[in-house]
Amino acid sequence: MQVEATYTRKDKEGNVILGEDGKAITRAYSCEYNFGENLIEFMSVADAGTRDLILTLTDKERKMLETICLSPGGFKAFYNSRSRVVVALQGNERGWLEEDLSDAEIDAKVSGWEIPEGAPRMKDPLAKAEAAVANLTEEQFKNLMRARGIAV
Repeated sequence: MQVEATYTRKDKEGNVILGEDGKAITRAYSCEYNFGENLIEFMSVADAGTRDLILTLTDKERKMLETICLSPGGFKAFYNSRSRVVVALQGNERGWLEEDLSDAEIDAKVSGWEIPEGAPRMKDPLAKAEAAVANLTEEQFKNLMRARGIAV
């Protein structure tokens, strides 16, 4: 699958830098990345452990997996997952373009790039609150406590 990204040059304040022709200065990069053609192939590309596990399945287990993954729901899951991963790769490509790496350097980065696992979801409300409060300044924390009626 062709994955393309474009980076528009900006100054330190975030303003677009214009060229002599008055148009924004941009740089594009494109690469070919194999995400597979279905959910089974995608899972194999995403994780070597999954790929190894699929190879150990019996014929009956493999047929069941194929029935699930090649169903309409399996294809929806594949296309949704692939879309998210393409966006992640494009974000990395833009970052490498911003670093002004050469196409050859970006090619090397893409070759070593792996599908991200994603951030674990916090299920514990206390852990979620602690993480949010950890980023507050002392003054923001005091204001939060006062707003909740807690003396500080």
